[in-house]
Amino acid sequence: MRDGAERGRSALVVVAVVLGALAVMPGVPAPAGADQNDAPTRTAFRGLSAGNATACAITDTGVLKCWGQNNTDGALGLGDNNNRGDQAGEMGDSLTPVPLGTGRSAVAVSSAGDHSCVLLDNASVKCFGWNGGGQLGVGDQSPRGDGPGELGDALPAVDLGTGRTAVAVSANGSQSCAILDNAQLKCWGDNLFGQLGQGDGTRRGDNPGELGDALAPVNLGTGRTATAVATGRSHTCAILDDGSVKCWGWNQFGQLGLGDTSNRGGGAGQMGDALPAVDLGTGRTAVALSAGFITTCALLDNGQVKCWGFNNSGQLGQGDTDSRGDGPGEMGDALPPIDLGTGRTAVAITGGNIHNCARLDDASVKCWGDNNAGALGLGDTVARGDGPGEMGDALPAVAVVTPAPAMTAALSASPGSVPVGGTVDVSLTVQNTGNVGLTGFAVTPSSLDCPTLPSAVLPGASTVIACTYRATVDDLGSLALGASVDTAQTSPVATNTQSVTVTIPSGFGLIEGEVTAQGFGDPVPGAFVGALASSDFSVVGLDLTAADGGYRALVPPGSYVVYVADPAGAHLASFASLTPTTVVDGATVTVDGAVSRTLGGIEGRATDADSGDGIATAVAITTNAGTGQIDGGAVADGTGAWVADDLRAVPHRVIMLDLSGAHRPTYHGGGSTPDGASIATVLGGAVQDLGTTALPAQTPPAGAAHLQGTVTATGGGPVAGATVVALH
Repeated sequence: MRDGAERGRSALVVVAVVLGALAVMPGVPAPAGADQNDAPTRTAFRGLSAGNATACAITDTGVLKCWGQNNTDGALGLGDNNNRGDQAGEMGDSLTPVPLGTGRSAVAVSSAGDHSCVLLDNASVKCFGWNGGGQLGVGDQSPRGDGPGELGDALPAVDLGTGRTAVAVSANGSQSCAILDNAQLKCWGDNLFGQLGQGDGTRRGDNPGELGDALAPVNLGTGRTATAVATGRSHTCAILDDGSVKCWGWNQFGQLGLGDTSNRGGGAGQMGDALPAVDLGTGRTAVALSAGFITTCALLDNGQVKCWGFNNSGQLGQGDTDSRGDGPGEMGDALPPIDLGTGRTAVAITGGNIHNCARLDDASVKCWGDNNAGALGLGDTVARGDGPGEMGDALPAVAVVTPAPAMTAALSASPGSVPVGGTVDVSLTVQNTGNVGLTGFAVTPSSLDCPTLPSAVLPGASTVIACTYRATVDDLGSLALGASVDTAQTSPVATNTQSVTVTIPSGFGLIEGEVTAQGFGDPVPGAFVGALASSDFSVVGLDLTAADGGYRALVPPGSYVVYVADPAGAHLASFASLTPTTVVDGATVTVDGAVSRTLGGIEGRATDADSGDGIATAVAITTNAGTGQIDGGAVADGTGAWVADDLRAVPHRVIMLDLSGAHRPTYHGGGSTPDGASIATVLGGAVQDLGTTALPAQTPPAGAAHLQGTVTATGGGPVAGATVVALH
């Protein structure tokens, strides 16, 4: 039997962090030598997870497909030990879907390289592949997926406990974790370092009767629940409902961030209130986590990123190779946030084995750490962050296309065309039509390289100076060049703009298309679109979608697949198509894509408990089942029907109120308290029908009083149409 130390892999869950697909795709195994036409035509993917030598993707219809290295334990879940994607004719429609069970589809997947866990449409969890530590959660150590008839209906779902379902999964090394619908966290599998958080070193899930109600949720502290989980090689971290972070398990290099190298979670009294929260700095909380091989990173509430643990390749981004978190005084305010550049903050993070990436507030992506395989996306194999002066403004962003800036001025250009990425010489004519005292000017933006004139431009005179315009990779077709002229007093008169034809340069081709919302058809602006080499899934070309969803990526001739990720988080990351697209020199090909929305909705109807008639004065209030916070609401129509849209994809409870006061407030499922309420699991891009909620009649008690007042906006005037609820 192989233990966890021999088989550990680092997983990258792109379902949870959309950035990961663009920043770390060079590590994903690809169909080398595969037929360029053997993938399903124009299939959109809504989820991707990459392990060390495997990858799994979920189609927009919930079909799960896995490819790459298929070790002797059936990591691909296809009933054998044969690799997929390394021979012609193995991908696309020829790639067999992973059997999930009759009528079941996949919502999210987390791949650890040797085993994977899938969140299904009924909120259950199934795991397949290597099972040496019991990480599949099926009560033994036998692999699943290496022989026929082991998956589908024959593969039992992980027993999460009576009545419990899952809202998130994470798999890594030889352990697996799930956040449940009640916001508890349960982990199973190998426990050599206490990474399951059970106060001992005993595995869970490798023998019958160890899961379900017998598996205690991780004790996170009095009253605390989990909102996010990240599993590393042999450690686990969670964001709690108060925004704090707790980590447990292996700690040889300080990856738990507690100022020492002592493991946590493997001994009695080490968890719960006794487990310190990671010191993130004065007043700081976490909004996202990423765990690598033996490092941990947190995105803080102010947009800063802090990383701690092993630092052999600069993956902590501190300009050295010193580990952090393994000694006192290294965390909190003493741990500098990663320098992402002047004025820059992060909106998402993800980690590989020994490198990390962040998506910044200006939609750019920066990566640092190990770069042996080009994972930093900078066109070389030089590590970043392991020496001084390599971070901040000195750290290049992964090449992202920026649209040509709008400019107005009097220009003439020669020649009349320029290849993409080339330059064109222009002349800028500045007129002073009568502004006495105009002594100089500066031209912006910097794409126009023009000198500043120190001498006066006389009234009525024109001054011509030579400039150079640097074309960007998105300047295709007829480009209108212009310049904005800043002066000490007033701007000169702009007489015209100059059109220049921008062409595809020799040795390049173009991939363009449109990204829309799956099932809705409306454009998705501001999304990352990556042209990935089909040979190794490395990022070759990038663009951001425009307001109409359109994009353009300039790439050398070759075979590509196109990946889409929405940095706003409103849509799931997915492939525009896994069908390899061939680009030839000087040609343009079109690849459109659709991404599924992450937001969903709930609908229903409020009726009178006695007559069954609809209640037109009803209001539905939707609350997060984990936190109890109000997440949305809707007003019923004349028949009592209501629809609450734009809800996050988490479990919700719904309480119905009658604004007329004729009916008692009632939770859907029964009763006036959450105890008897049913829980609706919201799925992205879908609206769940709860049916009817019957409200019993209510007679105001004797001596009842009323409350009145005015609702105003902060710093503004009155708010009309707001629902006011008096809670006892």
